[in-house]
Amino acid sequence: HIGVAYSKAQEGLPPLGQEIAFATGDVEGAVDRALRAGASIVREIETKPWGQQVAVVASPDNTLIVICTPM
Repeated sequence: HIGVAYSKAQEGLPPLGQEIAFATGDVEGAVDRALRAGASIVREIETKPWGQQVAVVASPDNTLIVICTPM
């Protein structure tokens, strides 16, 4: 329906050159739920110098998902 060609995200292929981000007050809980739903960890939870917690997971089709606290 978008009228242009696109690449489909697929398991076993490198991630697409994009990511989606979700902000939450409970990064640890959100990462845990993502892993239980089939995601894999790309970057463990880390606290940035400005205090924000950030983690990155990959969905089963290898879409990169950033889970972070609000800024």
